[in-house]
Amino acid sequence: MALLTYIQGRNTKDVNLLMSVENVRRISELRVEDENEFFARGRFRSLQVDFLLTANPLFQTVALRFAACHPFAEIQVPTATVEGIVLLKLYALPSLYRQFDWARIYIYEGDIKTLLALYDPDVQPLLDLLAPHLQPGDLGELKKLIAEARQSQARARHADA
Repeated sequence: MALLTYIQGRNTKDVNLLMSVENVRRISELRVEDENEFFARGRFRSLQVDFLLTANPLFQTVALRFAACHPFAEIQVPTATVEGIVLLKLYALPSLYRQFDWARIYIYEGDIKTLLALYDPDVQPLLDLLAPHLQPGDLGELKKLIAEARQSQARARHADA
């Protein structure tokens, strides 16, 4: 839902929520289908819901430092900020690379590149936050992705001039 706030035309078939496992268990209508230390997946009626559990220190940081309320239907919904979304997508990418999950890789990379182009967030503090949560070598690959995105933006600006 946060992406819908920032990127027009981006759609998703599920909802991702940052929550504690205790709060997940309080949702009586939710049927949890899979759960591990940092993630859970369930169904709320016919809607797939993926939970990023705040037992993960990075998810806790996003929930506390990178959230803002946005209108959704008739209510204000706390959603991740642009920086929070970029942080979460960058965190997920190395795992997707290792799984060769090409469809999600391209979606996540596209989301990151779009958010960088539209909002120009300062990514260095995000990379600094990510570093302790990544395997060796992952940070370098993410820096390459960001550099390529910035180069593409520069080419587009130059072509437009």
